[in-house]
Amino acid sequence: MLEYFSKNAVIQLGAVGVETTIPFTNQHLLKGCGSVMSGNTVQINKCGVYDVSCDLCVSANNISNLEIKLYVDGVVQPQTDVITSISVADNYSTVHIDTYITKQNDNCKCNPCSSPTTVYLTISSSVADTIVTIQTSDNNVYRVA
Repeated sequence: MLEYFSKNAVIQLGAVGVETTIPFTNQHLLKGCGSVMSGNTVQINKCGVYDVSCDLCVSANNISNLEIKLYVDGVVQPQTDVITSISVADNYSTVHIDTYITKQNDNCKCNPCSSPTTVYLTISSSVADTIVTIQTSDNNVYRVA
């Protein structure tokens, strides 16, 4: 299992609806799994089934709706597009996302997959020029099969 997390990240969001990638500032290897951190993304390099879970505690400097999405290879995953409402400026809201993804071998042999699968999170706001604070972010990638 690999764990990716950010603590006390402050993100300046621009125009309404423009997505910004949530930065992962740390990586902690708990048990070998075939994924590495590359910038603000996780790259899965070994074939298998992976459980991707994300727990975030976020706030904004104004009343707004924050939309958080989990992408795999540039495609939003089903049931991972979450909207949380910040009804009082600077109040925190918790968000949980959990999904399974499958990394298949492109050539059907028992070799490492030919290209990595890229996983990342984005955040956007319903109000322009919102400053978002991520108090804690605990994001796990487990290889389950």
